[in-house]
Amino acid sequence: MPSGAAPSLLRDKLLAQIRLTQALYALARLHPLAQRRFRSLNYSGFFLCLSGLLSVWGVTELGAPDVADMVALRLLAYACWLYGGLGLWALLQPGAFEENGLAALRGIKLPTSLPVFVTLTTQLARGVSLSALPAMVLAVVCSEDPHLRSLRFVQLLLCVPYILAFALSVAFMGAASLALTPKFAHVTALVLLLVPFFLEVSGLFVPNVISGLVWGFGHLLAWGGA
Repeated sequence: MPSGAAPSLLRDKLLAQIRLTQALYALARLHPLAQRRFRSLNYSGFFLCLSGLLSVWGVTELGAPDVADMVALRLLAYACWLYGGLGLWALLQPGAFEENGLAALRGIKLPTSLPVFVTLTTQLARGVSLSALPAMVLAVVCSEDPHLRSLRFVQLLLCVPYILAFALSVAFMGAASLALTPKFAHVTALVLLLVPFFLEVSGLFVPNVISGLVWGFGHLLAWGGA
Protein backbone atom coordinates (compact mmCIF):
# COMPACT_ATOMS: atom_id res chain seq x y z
CA MET A 1 0.00 0.00 0.00
CA PRO A 2 1.46 3.43 -0.92
CA SER A 3 2.55 5.62 1.99
CA GLY A 4 -0.18 8.19 1.35
CA ALA A 5 -2.95 5.61 0.91
CA ALA A 6 -3.54 4.92 4.64
CA PRO A 7 -4.28 8.56 5.62
CA SER A 8 -6.45 8.94 2.53
CA LEU A 9 -8.41 5.78 3.40
CA LEU A 10 -8.87 6.96 6.98
CA ARG A 11 -10.09 10.36 5.78
CA ASP A 12 -12.57 8.73 3.38
CA LYS A 13 -13.96 6.54 6.19
CA LEU A 14 -14.30 9.56 8.47
CA LEU A 15 -16.13 11.54 5.79
CA ALA A 16 -18.41 8.56 5.16
CA GLN A 17 -19.29 8.38 8.85
CA ILE A 18 -20.01 12.12 8.92
CA ARG A 19 -22.30 11.82 5.88
CA LEU A 20 -24.07 8.85 7.48
CA THR A 21 -24.64 10.82 10.69
CA GLN A 22 -25.99 13.78 8.71
CA ALA A 23 -28.33 11.47 6.79
CA LEU A 24 -29.65 9.90 10.00
CA TYR A 25 -30.08 13.33 11.54
CA ALA A 26 -32.12 14.42 8.50
CA LEU A 27 -34.42 11.40 8.84
CA ALA A 28 -35.68 12.56 12.25
CA ARG A 29 -35.88 16.32 12.12
CA LEU A 30 -37.58 18.20 14.90
CA HIS A 31 -41.03 19.59 14.26
CA PRO A 32 -41.05 23.44 14.22
CA LEU A 33 -43.03 23.48 17.48
CA ALA A 34 -40.45 21.24 19.16
CA GLN A 35 -37.70 23.48 17.79
CA ARG A 36 -39.33 26.49 19.42
CA ARG A 37 -39.64 24.65 22.74
CA PHE A 38 -36.01 23.64 22.65
CA ARG A 39 -34.95 27.14 21.58
CA SER A 40 -36.65 28.50 24.70
CA LEU A 41 -34.62 26.03 26.73
CA ASN A 42 -31.46 27.22 24.99
CA TYR A 43 -32.18 30.71 26.34
CA SER A 44 -31.96 29.23 29.83
CA GLY A 45 -28.72 27.55 28.76
CA PHE A 46 -27.36 30.91 27.62
CA PHE A 47 -28.10 32.55 30.97
CA LEU A 48 -26.58 29.53 32.71
CA CYS A 49 -23.44 30.01 30.63
CA LEU A 50 -23.37 33.72 31.43
CA SER A 51 -23.80 33.10 35.15
CA GLY A 52 -20.99 30.53 35.01
CA LEU A 53 -18.60 32.97 33.39
CA LEU A 54 -19.46 35.68 35.91
CA SER A 55 -19.13 33.24 38.82
CA VAL A 56 -15.71 31.97 37.75
CA TRP A 57 -14.49 35.53 37.16
CA GLY A 58 -15.98 36.63 40.49
CA VAL A 59 -14.32 34.00 42.67
CA THR A 60 -11.03 34.68 40.91
CA GLU A 61 -11.24 38.42 41.49
CA LEU A 62 -12.32 37.93 45.12
CA GLY A 63 -9.16 35.96 45.88
CA ALA A 64 -10.49 32.40 45.70
CA PRO A 65 -9.17 31.12 42.34
CA ASP A 66 -8.66 27.63 43.77
CA VAL A 67 -12.41 26.96 43.63
CA ALA A 68 -12.93 28.27 40.09
CA ASP A 69 -12.95 24.78 38.61
CA MET A 70 -15.49 23.57 41.17
CA VAL A 71 -17.76 26.51 40.33
CA ALA A 72 -17.47 25.73 36.62
CA LEU A 73 -18.18 22.04 37.18
CA ARG A 74 -21.27 22.86 39.19
CA LEU A 75 -22.50 24.70 36.10
CA LEU A 76 -21.82 21.54 34.09
CA ALA A 77 -23.96 19.56 36.54
CA TYR A 78 -26.75 22.14 36.31
CA ALA A 79 -26.58 22.04 32.51
CA CYS A 80 -26.87 18.23 32.52
CA TRP A 81 -29.94 18.39 34.76
CA LEU A 82 -31.44 21.17 32.64
CA TYR A 83 -31.07 19.38 29.32
CA GLY A 84 -31.45 15.85 30.67
CA GLY A 85 -34.72 16.77 32.36
CA LEU A 86 -36.45 19.68 30.66
CA GLY A 87 -34.63 19.15 27.37
CA LEU A 88 -35.63 15.51 27.07
CA TRP A 89 -39.17 16.38 28.13
CA ALA A 90 -39.40 18.98 25.33
CA LEU A 91 -37.81 16.77 22.67
CA LEU A 92 -40.04 13.76 23.35
CA GLN A 93 -43.41 15.50 23.30
CA PRO A 94 -45.96 13.83 20.95
CA GLY A 95 -45.31 14.88 17.36
CA ALA A 96 -41.87 16.35 18.17
CA PHE A 97 -40.22 14.48 15.29
CA GLU A 98 -41.16 14.53 11.64
CA GLU A 99 -39.88 12.11 9.04
CA ASN A 100 -37.90 13.61 6.23
CA GLY A 101 -35.84 12.58 3.24
CA LEU A 102 -36.36 10.43 0.16
CA ALA A 103 -37.72 7.51 2.19
CA ALA A 104 -40.67 9.56 3.40
CA LEU A 105 -41.27 10.98 -0.07
CA ARG A 106 -41.42 7.47 -1.53
CA GLY A 107 -43.78 6.25 1.18
CA ILE A 108 -41.19 3.95 2.75
CA LYS A 109 -41.66 3.52 6.51
CA LEU A 110 -38.30 3.36 8.31
CA PRO A 111 -37.67 2.56 11.97
CA THR A 112 -36.95 5.95 13.50
CA SER A 113 -35.14 4.82 16.66
CA LEU A 114 -31.65 5.32 15.26
CA PRO A 115 -32.34 8.71 13.60
CA VAL A 116 -34.09 9.90 16.78
CA PHE A 117 -31.13 8.71 18.84
CA VAL A 118 -28.73 10.70 16.64
CA THR A 119 -30.90 13.81 16.80
CA LEU A 120 -31.32 13.62 20.58
CA THR A 121 -27.60 13.06 21.10
CA THR A 122 -26.73 16.03 18.91
CA GLN A 123 -29.18 18.40 20.59
CA LEU A 124 -28.29 17.40 24.15
CA ALA A 125 -24.52 17.42 23.61
CA ARG A 126 -24.64 20.79 21.87
CA GLY A 127 -26.83 22.36 24.56
CA VAL A 128 -24.71 21.17 27.49
CA SER A 129 -21.43 22.04 25.76
CA LEU A 130 -22.46 25.60 24.93
CA SER A 131 -23.84 26.11 28.44
CA ALA A 132 -20.98 24.67 30.50
CA LEU A 133 -17.69 24.56 28.60
CA PRO A 134 -17.06 28.36 28.38
CA ALA A 135 -16.86 28.55 32.18
CA MET A 136 -14.43 25.62 32.20
CA VAL A 137 -12.25 27.37 29.63
CA LEU A 138 -12.25 30.53 31.75
CA ALA A 139 -11.26 28.49 34.83
CA VAL A 140 -8.23 27.23 32.91
CA VAL A 141 -7.29 30.70 31.70
CA CYS A 142 -7.62 32.20 35.19
CA SER A 143 -5.27 29.63 36.74
CA GLU A 144 -2.01 31.40 37.60
CA ASP A 145 -0.15 28.32 38.82
CA PRO A 146 1.22 26.34 35.81
CA HIS A 147 0.67 22.96 37.49
CA LEU A 148 -2.90 23.82 38.42
CA ARG A 149 -3.50 25.15 34.92
CA SER A 150 -2.31 21.88 33.39
CA LEU A 151 -4.59 19.87 35.70
CA ARG A 152 -7.56 22.01 34.80
CA PHE A 153 -6.74 21.73 31.11
CA VAL A 154 -6.89 17.94 31.43
CA GLN A 155 -10.11 18.41 33.38
CA LEU A 156 -11.50 20.48 30.50
CA LEU A 157 -10.54 17.78 27.99
CA LEU A 158 -12.22 15.12 30.13
CA CYS A 159 -15.42 17.16 30.15
CA VAL A 160 -15.84 16.42 26.43
CA PRO A 161 -16.18 12.61 26.74
CA TYR A 162 -18.28 13.14 29.88
CA ILE A 163 -20.75 15.33 27.98
CA LEU A 164 -20.75 12.83 25.12
CA ALA A 165 -21.45 9.97 27.56
CA PHE A 166 -24.27 12.00 29.09
CA ALA A 167 -25.82 12.77 25.70
CA LEU A 168 -25.49 9.19 24.42
CA SER A 169 -26.96 7.56 27.52
CA VAL A 170 -29.87 9.99 27.91
CA ALA A 171 -30.57 9.91 24.16
CA PHE A 172 -30.63 6.11 24.24
CA MET A 173 -33.27 6.21 26.97
CA GLY A 174 -35.21 8.79 24.97
CA ALA A 175 -35.12 6.79 21.72
CA ALA A 176 -36.09 3.59 23.54
CA SER A 177 -38.99 5.37 25.22
CA LEU A 178 -40.21 6.72 21.89
CA ALA A 179 -40.11 3.22 20.42
CA LEU A 180 -41.97 1.72 23.39
CA THR A 181 -44.59 4.41 24.03
CA PRO A 182 -44.69 6.96 21.18
CA LYS A 183 -47.44 9.07 22.73
CA PHE A 184 -45.97 9.13 26.24
CA ALA A 185 -42.25 8.93 25.47
CA HIS A 186 -41.45 12.02 27.57
CA VAL A 187 -43.01 10.42 30.65
CA THR A 188 -41.51 6.99 29.98
CA ALA A 189 -38.01 8.40 29.56
CA LEU A 190 -38.08 10.20 32.90
CA VAL A 191 -39.45 7.06 34.58
CA LEU A 192 -36.63 4.97 33.09
CA LEU A 193 -34.07 7.50 34.28
CA LEU A 194 -35.42 8.36 37.73
CA VAL A 195 -37.00 5.18 39.11
CA PRO A 196 -33.82 3.03 39.00
CA PHE A 197 -31.87 5.92 40.55
CA PHE A 198 -34.28 6.31 43.47
CA LEU A 199 -34.34 2.54 43.97
CA GLU A 200 -30.57 2.57 44.31
CA VAL A 201 -30.73 5.52 46.70
CA SER A 202 -33.16 3.50 48.82
CA GLY A 203 -30.57 0.73 49.17
CA LEU A 204 -31.24 -1.59 46.23
CA PHE A 205 -28.47 -2.26 43.73
CA VAL A 206 -29.97 -1.14 40.44
CA PRO A 207 -27.58 -0.05 37.65
CA ASN A 208 -28.77 3.26 36.26
CA VAL A 209 -27.69 6.15 34.08
CA ILE A 210 -27.78 8.88 36.74
CA SER A 211 -25.53 7.02 39.18
CA GLY A 212 -23.04 6.38 36.39
CA LEU A 213 -22.99 10.07 35.51
CA VAL A 214 -22.57 11.02 39.18
CA TRP A 215 -19.62 8.61 39.42
CA GLY A 216 -18.02 10.19 36.36
CA PHE A 217 -18.64 13.68 37.72
CA GLY A 218 -16.80 12.78 40.91
CA HIS A 219 -13.76 11.79 38.86
CA LEU A 220 -13.96 15.10 36.99
CA LEU A 221 -13.84 16.95 40.30
CA ALA A 222 -10.78 14.99 41.36
CA TRP A 223 -8.80 16.30 38.38
CA GLY A 224 -9.05 19.95 39.39
CA GLY A 225 -6.38 19.88 42.02
CA ALA A 226 -8.25 22.47 44.05
